[in-house]
Amino acid sequence: MFEQIGSAEQVLIRKAFAGGSLDAALALAERVLPEVFWEMSCRAIIKGKKQYGVTLWPEDLEAGVKGAHGHAPTPTLALVIAILRAKQGEG
Repeated sequence: MFEQIGSAEQVLIRKAFAGGSLDAALALAERVLPEVFWEMSCRAIIKGKKQYGVTLWPEDLEAGVKGAHGHAPTPTLALVIAILRAKQGEG
């Protein structure tokens, strides 16, 4: 799946993972999924560590449509996971 994403997007993914940059992850979302909105939450505390959740929703939300979810120990990783799952669902 990673190979199907353009080189500019791969750079944003690497920046998001390397530095934990939420800005890079948001830039990636806006670039590859321009018509979505997102929500982020602290989903749970597992063994004393926070677990963040992100859901991406299509802008033209209809009844029965499911969002793409990502869960991770940081908001940035959760967002990148949700982006990749949303892109995977497009195929």
